[in-house]
Amino acid sequence: MDEHKKPTIGFWFTVVAAALVPLAMYVGAYLVLVEPRTYAIGGSAGYDFFTVANYRWPGSDETIDSEFVATIFSPVNALDRRVRIKTWEPLAVLGQGRKTPLPR
Repeated sequence: MDEHKKPTIGFWFTVVAAALVPLAMYVGAYLVLVEPRTYAIGGSAGYDFFTVANYRWPGSDETIDSEFVATIFSPVNALDRRVRIKTWEPLAVLGQGRKTPLPR
């Protein structure tokens, strides 16, 4: 008669580690490379502010202008924008605590 062994705790630990280690490396790479950058567009009628993800190598002023990098990190960027709302809010990045219209 065939007896099947139930998976042990070591097996499940290996499965969970095999899933979490690459995920942690992916999120860690995103956090090292990403820098929120706020831009203003407008004119005499006022300005609109928006914040985009700017990817750069640590310790370098050179940005990574690649659609591939933006595409790879887009899922974690979407999650980051939901988790760190204040970081990605345009006027909070500019040092203003709330969204207020600019004086005319």
